[in-house]
Amino acid sequence: MAMTYKIETQAPSSCTFDQLQQFERLVLSGGEVIPAGLTGRINRSFRLAWALDGFEIVAVAALKRPNERYRSSVFLKSGTSEAPNSWEAELGWIFVSEGHRRNGLARRLVAALFQEEPSRNAFATSREHNDPIMPLLEEFGFVIEGNPYVSENGEYNLVLHLKQA
Repeated sequence: MAMTYKIETQAPSSCTFDQLQQFERLVLSGGEVIPAGLTGRINRSFRLAWALDGFEIVAVAALKRPNERYRSSVFLKSGTSEAPNSWEAELGWIFVSEGHRRNGLARRLVAALFQEEPSRNAFATSREHNDPIMPLLEEFGFVIEGNPYVSENGEYNLVLHLKQA
């Protein structure tokens, strides 16, 4: 029997404390995010999305509002000639809990975010050889820009992807 999930998106300001805590817990469980300052970064986002299995959040994604220094750093490290200030939103924190993968949840969350925020230029970063995420980003109009660069979080390269509204 196929599982049924409820997809929701909200601005952080209209989320409950419990929703924000569940969202943050799931983002942290992915192990790809620096925990320091995460609560504030979540609260500054344009929009959060999650998939519910009953009352439990089992997958998350967001259109983040990165600060200018971080955004400029990403664009500089990638070697792109694109102006960082033209890309105000960052798609990220895409994470699906282990038992809920391969159900199209990441795709549904990204679709919901861009349905709610269609007029924002967005960027995303991914690991250079992250095979599951590359086709998903392409499907939503992201193109690789610049060159792979070394991540500050580990021994791997990151790739910059851009999507015009």
